[in-house]
Amino acid sequence: MGAKQFIKASLQAGAALAGRHRWPGSGRHLVVLMYHRILPADDPRYALEQPGMVVTPETFARHLEWIRRHFNPVHLADWVSGRFTPGKRPACAISFDDGWRDNYEHAYPLLQRADLPATIFLVADFIGTNRDFWPGRVQRLLAHGLDAASGSEDAAWLTGLMPGNGEGADVRERADRAIEALKTLPDGEIEARLSRLEAAAGLDTADQSPVMLDWEQVGAMAGDGLVQMGSHTRNHRRLDTDLPPEELESEIVGSARVIQERTGTAPTLFCYPNGDRNAEAERLVRSTYRGACLVSRGWNRPGTDPFALNRIGMHEDVSRSRIAFLSRANGAL
Repeated sequence: MGAKQFIKASLQAGAALAGRHRWPGSGRHLVVLMYHRILPADDPRYALEQPGMVVTPETFARHLEWIRRHFNPVHLADWVSGRFTPGKRPACAISFDDGWRDNYEHAYPLLQRADLPATIFLVADFIGTNRDFWPGRVQRLLAHGLDAASGSEDAAWLTGLMPGNGEGADVRERADRAIEALKTLPDGEIEARLSRLEAAAGLDTADQSPVMLDWEQVGAMAGDGLVQMGSHTRNHRRLDTDLPPEELESEIVGSARVIQERTGTAPTLFCYPNGDRNAEAERLVRSTYRGACLVSRGWNRPGTDPFALNRIGMHEDVSRSRIAFLSRANGAL
């Protein structure tokens, strides 16, 4: 083990053995864990997903065991509203972003078995469709169709975003590089260029299998009260840009309306895509919901603004072992 690996392992062990989850008086604090996808390692979808977006069912099942052992599991909405009983251990809320189909296929049965609550933040207009987010479209292009579009300005643009054009890297690594670079560009430019590339590559996105939940699956999970639904906008538009007022209202207020119409229950929580927001977005969120999540890493105290809740992202590479999980949950590594 090298010096860096040894230091990292030592810090992880220290956070796991003497982290804030063991501190006296931490029972009124809250850690919100952020997940996206739960997929088996041999699932074809796993091979195309960004490493920071996925946890295997086996690892997730262990997470649930460790949550029950070291934390006080709560519904996020109950903590925000004060409808929970603080204990000696800090509260822990499980959250999922986007509304992926595998949340129903793989996460929900494990949540049922462990009897642990969770919140899924839905991108309302994606539910029940075969739409995918632009990072997924980048992954498919790199895996299946970019060569067919080679020579085009858009193909050169996409490969140029990757250091060394991604040579020597696998599809996941190449896609990850491109996606991180694309996040600096406006949504409209990303959408236009990817649509032209898909057309040039002959990728018929209308025929692809759905990757998102459908409303029947949403209803099944929400029906027993174990999983609650929040809003993650209608189309996952970043809310720190100069969106027209009517579009901003549709993404924030309209998404709540869609979810209420389809589930019969108005969502009380909101999640900002990428954590991005401007003043008008914050105003609309505060007037529509009772709380909102960011992606800033850290714990939440009783005095934390309920519309600026911190979360800690979990993915396979940083949480396989109990030591790594507890270190991550404590905000250490």
